[in-house]
Amino acid sequence: MIDITTIQTFPVAPALSALQAKNTEISASNKQLKSALIIFVIVGGAYIAYRLIKKHNENKARTENQSPRN
Repeated sequence: MIDITTIQTFPVAPALSALQAKNTEISASNKQLKSALIIFVIVGGAYIAYRLIKKHNENKARTENQSPRN
């Protein structure tokens, strides 16, 4: 048996249709922005790690090249 109280008998309001279309558009834009942000964070993290490792290796090489002081 079909419950007739849940069947929509009138068309969707034009303002609601416009909101649904805009929501779909914004959702796609949000996915692109999220992807760009993830890429930016990964590149930034890799750059910071590179700089830290480079500085660590320079300090390590500097201490190995120093003559021992007796």
